[in-house]
This record gives sequence, structure tokens and C-alpha cells, in this order.
Amino acid sequence: MNKTLDFSGVTPILTLQITLQMDAILARKIPYLLFRDGRYCARRTVPPKLRSIVGTRELREPLGPDRRVAIESLPVALVKINARLDHARHVLADEQGTEAAKAVARAAPMTPSEMARAHYNEQLALDDALRDSGPSWANVGIDDSYVADLRAAASGSLHDEQVNTLLGGFLKRYTLRGNLHALPGTSEWRNVARAIAEAELQVLARMYERDDGVAAHEITHPTHLAPVQDEILIEPFVEPLSLRHLLEQHLTRLEANGGGVSARKAWTRVFEDLIQFLKSARGLKGSSVQQADDALRLTVDEVIAWRDAKLESLSPKTVKDVWLASLKSILSDAVADRLLATNVAKGVRVRMYTAPVLREKGFTDIEARAILKRCLGYRPARRDNPAHSESQHVSAAKRWGPWLCAFTGARVTEILQLRKSDVQAIDGISYLHITPEAGSVKSRKYRDVPLHPQIIEIGFLKFVEQSPEGPLFYSVDADPKKLPAQAVSARLGKWLQSEQLIPEGVQPNHGWRHRFKTLSREAGLDPHVVDSIQGHTGRTASDGYGDVTLRTKKAAVDRLAKYEVVG
Repeated sequence: MNKTLDFSGVTPILTLQITLQMDAILARKIPYLLFRDGRYCARRTVPPKLRSIVGTRELREPLGPDRRVAIESLPVALVKINARLDHARHVLADEQGTEAAKAVARAAPMTPSEMARAHYNEQLALDDALRDSGPSWANVGIDDSYVADLRAAASGSLHDEQVNTLLGGFLKRYTLRGNLHALPGTSEWRNVARAIAEAELQVLARMYERDDGVAAHEITHPTHLAPVQDEILIEPFVEPLSLRHLLEQHLTRLEANGGGVSARKAWTRVFEDLIQFLKSARGLKGSSVQQADDALRLTVDEVIAWRDAKLESLSPKTVKDVWLASLKSILSDAVADRLLATNVAKGVRVRMYTAPVLREKGFTDIEARAILKRCLGYRPARRDNPAHSESQHVSAAKRWGPWLCAFTGARVTEILQLRKSDVQAIDGISYLHITPEAGSVKSRKYRDVPLHPQIIEIGFLKFVEQSPEGPLFYSVDADPKKLPAQAVSARLGKWLQSEQLIPEGVQPNHGWRHRFKTLSREAGLDPHVVDSIQGHTGRTASDGYGDVTLRTKKAAVDRLAKYEVVG
């Protein structure tokens, strides 16, 4: 394989993004390599908005039948593919009249020597990136026939077609930038081609020196091509990868499968916070603030700085399980979809220290009876102004929520999102139909939970019968995007704490879930049946076989003792 590079109009930034993926490629993590019918090829999907311009849904470059050669050739093939995508983006930008297209149109023409200098500097920068990405590039030889063709081009002895085959990709780059306006075959075009050929020969000379281990300070650059410190190159448009777009794509997928409601509320806040942090940290102002929403620009150091900033106001568990977890998940999706080369948040951790455990996680008998007694006799406070009165739904949640949690071991949100139609009866067994149709269910699977006799005795079924159709514990007009059941759950927890009924170290609503498991063990109930009632995943593969019937669950629930709350 030769070490020639045909970048066909690709920008230096985009080229570096591609070549920096070589470590993953050489480690046999080869997402862009396709093997079909005994031959390999490089493959990339064309973004939907570019397909009408490119004319296909997928771009491929043949790499031959040999896997080793295909792996070595893949980086250059990806550059060629991305050159076509980059050109399509220019066409799209020009059609839409974007600022990127206008910037290219305003780009000043360059002299042949200026383009030669730009080519020389960019190719050496690319060679640096390739060498830094892994050992493979430095071990690839330089094709002598390519050198001979360049010398012929530099001398002006090649026909126009030969020049275009050899250097057309490089010349196209400067045409896209607005630096070259000459038509192929004109004397000006051939003059620029000769200058680029001479610069490319000098690039290969530097590569020879680097291959031989010549130190950078010993390499002599031609005077007319030496890097200029203050040189500014006009680069074509490189499409950013919006963090907001990646989040929306992820949430849309979740919602298509019936989930994502809670994630949309929590994760949107996380990503907006990250973007605002990046704006401030980078000092972005004006039109440059959009750079904060570019996943391609996000670095590991920035993720770490953002993590540290959140730890100043949030618990380590919240930062780890919500803030960092959401970012890692979204970036992981982008890597899987081949939109990003790496997940920069993957290795960022939050140090967690185990807090001392001073008591059990569930309520004790005394604590449970105190809560249920208060709920059983709950009456909302009277207000002079009816507008300030507590809604009937919230009052019902305070009255029935803890009781239902106590005898079902369900999550409080699963209880407070129940609808009248979810309270059902069959063969004389009254039960709750906990279903994802009503809202959030962690397992995303329905389950039927029989009602304990005491729940029926204290009038729950009568309450349901008298309630209108729709949700039992929040208004039928509530916006589901605002997660009304979770909002009522939060109000219930705050009320219990205000009544000084929740001891330190116990979650006001989740404490019932722990207690249900404890009481089930004391009653000698089958753990598999208890898991089925609470919606817990089975412990072994055998737990996935067979069904736990409603009658079996009814027999288990009935064995739980009543709460003595009278007096």
C-alpha cells in the first residue's frame, strides 16, 4: 500500500476527526468495514438530508479481498467517502443560503504559492495526526510511482486528464473554499496544479525523514513552504453534531416504545445545564454560542469540570445516576450510530462513599401504624377562599396512597397513576391492574395485585365506585408531559414529613416497599410470588417459567396481618 492521500475536498478538521479513529480500527473495532461476497469495502450511511444531493443512501469504497490490506486502507477510504459528504454539505448550504455558504463565497482567492503553502502545512498536520493515532501509518511505505507522477505533474508534462486524476481532489478543496476559480484545463488551473504537485513532493520528503526517525527540529522546510505562525486558512463548513438533537433522537426512540416520559423531563434539564456550562466555560458569545451545543467539540476535561461543578450543589449519587448517566447514555448511542468516534464521558466517574447505616430502610411497626392512622382520619384543612382549598385528588392521595403501598409493595407512582378502570374484579377477587398504559412502570410490564381485605374494609372500593372515570389521584385535565402522578407523589411525601411521621433514613414513600418485603419474609411467603406482586425481576432463569396466578397472589396477600390503627 502506498502512502498517498486523496482527500477530494475534505476539510482538515473533518480529516483529523476521521484519522484519529485509527486506534479503534487497528484494534479490530471496525464499524465502517463491510465484508460481503468475499471482498471488503468501506461503508458509510448518507444522512437523510444529503441523499437527494449524493444520489444514494450509502457510500462505499472497495478495499479488496485481503483483510489486512483492507484494514490498512480503511482510513484513506473513509476520507474519500467523507469528502463526498462534505461536498454535499456545501451544496446544501449554498441552496439554503446559510452563513457557511456565504463565508465560502466571500473567501479571498489565493495565489498558487499560497495554496501550495496551505497544502504543505495541512498535509504535514495530517501526517502528525496519523502517526499519533497508532503505529500502522508509519509502517506504510511511500509509492515510488506516485512520486514519479508528481514530478511529471510539477514539470507540466502530464495531460489535463492525468493531472485531474492525480491532483483533482486537492484542487477541488480550494475550489470549494473559494480560493481557486480557474476551470480545469486552463493555464491558471495547470499552474496551481504544478504548485500543489511541488508542495506534495516536499510533503513526501518530510514523510521520508519522519519515517527514518529524523527529529522535528532537524527537518528543513523549503523557505517558500515553511509554516507561517500567523497564517489563517479558510475552512469549509463542517456540520456540528447537536447535543440537543442527540437527546431528542434518544427520547423519540424511547417514546416510540412507550417510555421516555420521565427521561424527557429529567434529561432535558441535564443537557440544557451542560450547554449553559460550556457557554460560560468557553467564554462563548454572539453567534459562537452554538458551539456549546456541538458534541464533536465536547472534551473529557469539560465533562470532568461540569461534573465537579454539579457536585458542589448535588449529592454524588444524583450526579452519578442522573447527570452523568444521561450524558453517557446519549453519547453511547451516538457512538453506536457512528456519529461519534468515542464517548468522552465514558471514563468519567463519581467517587461514592458508603454512608453509615443507622437503621432499617423500611418503616417499623410503630412508624407504619402512626402513618396509616393519620391517613385513615385525614381531612383537608378548610379554607375561607375555595380557590386555596386542596384538590379532591390530592386529598385522596393522602388518604389512600400509603395504605395501598403498605399492602401491595408497589412504587408510589404506580399507585398514584391508577385510573378508575384499573381497579378490577374477577372470580370474586378485587385487584389493581398496574399497567404502563397508565404511566410509568419500571419493568414496563403489567401486573395484577390483589387487594388486602383490610383495604376493602376501610372503604377503598366505595371510594373508587364514587369517583368519576379517569385518574383517581390527579385531574383528568393534567398534562401527562408534566408527570402528574410524580407531582402528587412529591406532595404526599412532603406532607408526611411535615407531619413529622417520617424518621431520618427512611424514604417517605419507598419505605413501604422495603417493609412489604420484610413482612412477606416474616409470613413465610414464596419469594417468587412476592417478586411477582411487587414487580421485581426474578433471581434465576427458572423464575421466568410459569405464571403466578391472581389466586396465588391473593392467598399470599391475605396472609399479611392487618394494621391495628383504632384508638
